Amino acid sequence: MAYRLTFLWSFLVVLLCPVASDVFYALEGKEVKMPCGEESRRQYFRWLFEDTLIYSDEKSGSRRGAGQLAQRSNVRSGTLTVSKLQSSDAGKYKCVVNDLENVHQLHVVTVSIIPSGPLLQSTNLQLSCTVKSNPTANITWIHPKGRQLQSTTKGAVSVSSVTLSDDGMWICQIQENKKLFRNDVQIKVLGLIPNTNLSVNQGASVLLPCALSSSLSSPPFNIFQLDKIVWQNRKDADTFVMSKQEGKPEFFVKKPNKEWEVGDLKQDKNFSVILKNVKKAQSGGYTCTVFFKSNDSLTLEVNLEVTGDDPGIHPETSDNQKNPWISERLTIWIYLALGCGLLVVFIIVGVVLHRRKKRTKKEKRRKLKAMATREYCKCNRVETDRPNGSVKEGTSGRRGQHGHEDR
Repeated sequence: MAYRLTFLWSFLVVLLCPVASDVFYALEGKEVKMPCGEESRRQYFRWLFEDTLIYSDEKSGSRRGAGQLAQRSNVRSGTLTVSKLQSSDAGKYKCVVNDLENVHQLHVVTVSIIPSGPLLQSTNLQLSCTVKSNPTANITWIHPKGRQLQSTTKGAVSVSSVTLSDDGMWICQIQENKKLFRNDVQIKVLGLIPNTNLSVNQGASVLLPCALSSSLSSPPFNIFQLDKIVWQNRKDADTFVMSKQEGKPEFFVKKPNKEWEVGDLKQDKNFSVILKNVKKAQSGGYTCTVFFKSNDSLTLEVNLEVTGDDPGIHPETSDNQKNPWISERLTIWIYLALGCGLLVVFIIVGVVLHRRKKRTKKEKRRKLKAMATREYCKCNRVETDRPNGSVKEGTSGRRGQHGHEDR
């Protein structure tokens, strides 16, 4: 009869004192806190893991259980805190206050990132969020841009060839009934800022961009050490190389010709170059490759379109075209040269004409003088041939003739 009464009393206690329960998700390596209830603040209690004692506070005093889990556990005001969680810590935890039991189910979440640490653009990434104690858990990964990625049955998501858009906070989300567990995972991606399509007029200068998304001088990307930067024209294989010199902060620059110039060079981030006096023949693809000493590399492709008609001038004059002041000054010098040339021509022509005129006058005088000499000689011959008095007649007649002609 006494046995039956004891059994009936125990059955009534179970019916009248329902068991309270809750579900907890916690990240491996972190800590979790599970409350016992308000009754534990005024009553004696015991914490059990799968019926194994963790901690008890009774009339005889407090007592800690044996084992590694008990050593990593702490109880304050009835709340159990378990630190440095391990996957083996998953299971049922029970807090007993008199005849009232609070039972909690703990799931330990394991999150892994392969590869770990900062990533270079185009690296393959695998994210895993697993719950060994609940393999059917509803697990979803949320991308930094907000879109949801449904994971596999093991809570894994693969990202092929990460980009700069994958940089940021990824979230592993687990939902059970109305409870939601979220764990944030920071992914850092280093890459080259995309700026791949350029258009420029022929004869102008153009900046070919090549810049890292973050500086290499500060964490977490300071683990990457630069080796060299190579620009290449894919059409004619011209290469522009900036190599890191051992023990020196500056770069050694080797360029194919004078049309390549270093841009606003920042040794840990910006490796852009300037292409001067571009021609239509230089349209096409250019690649910038950043090499690291770990044998990894980043590559950016830039497409250049050169528009406009060929000005038909020698490349050396293109700078004058781009600078109006130089072009204007050059025009003035050309006009001055032409003016001086015309002046010299006029002077030469004047001198030649003057000399010709002078020579003509001199020739005319010589001829007149010669004629006068011939007339004088004729007169003398007449007087010599007629000495008998007929000379006068002849002379007078001749004079008369001349006089008639004069008249």
